[in-house]
Amino acid sequence: MKRILAIFLTAFTLLPGAGASNVLKDGEHLEYTLRMKVAWSWINAGKASLDTRATVYEGKQAFRTTLTANGNRAADRVFVLRDTLETFLTADCTPLFFRKSCIEGNDIVDEKVYFSSEDGLHKARIVKTYTDGRVREGGGESTEPIFDMISLVQYVRSKDNSSLSPGSRITLNMAGSRRVNEQHLRYGGLEKVETGSGRILCRVFTLVKNTVDKKGRVSEETVLRFYTTPDERQLPLRIDIVLKFGEARVIFDK
Repeated sequence: MKRILAIFLTAFTLLPGAGASNVLKDGEHLEYTLRMKVAWSWINAGKASLDTRATVYEGKQAFRTTLTANGNRAADRVFVLRDTLETFLTADCTPLFFRKSCIEGNDIVDEKVYFSSEDGLHKARIVKTYTDGRVREGGGESTEPIFDMISLVQYVRSKDNSSLSPGSRITLNMAGSRRVNEQHLRYGGLEKVETGSGRILCRVFTLVKNTVDKKGRVSEETVLRFYTTPDERQLPLRIDIVLKFGEARVIFDK
């Protein structure tokens, strides 16, 4: 895979190793309300949480961050959602291992990503296990870091984002379900977000990927959007994830 080139529209400080601070705190626990967009309507669909714990991964000190989202009975009548996204990462937010265990409608997902780095080359080995026992492997490598969705959120939180300008954008490597893909992280400026604690001003980040239609036309498709407080902790107060049925949103409660 070719080397990822960072594309700057304006000064963008979100670069590996630039201005990192340790936001990973043992025992951090955030609670959210889960909402789903069905057709044109949003429904209250259950609860979600984001937990970070100090741990040991393969003999090394690390942190484990877990996003759990569980739909309620009312949501189950429309779409069953039981998602657990878990990443192990170093204190500087370098991912070590990622696992996605999900039930999304009729789709049952068990995916693992093993991250490694040697002599300046970053690798991701992706293993997907199907319900019938079949195993599919994929992955990729790059001279630039590779992320999963949860480690990306923590990585963004670890950076000094105070000088970002709306429209700032960078190309990153993301581990997908089959291979490592180039995706683009875009900063959208400040926006007030409705939470269980009232309206709070947040920084907005959107992860997008390029898609090509049958006529060869290229467009951008949103993968993930998250909102963080503009303070030292940069707490994620809302996370929007695009799913097969539509969109899921977790909104901060406490």
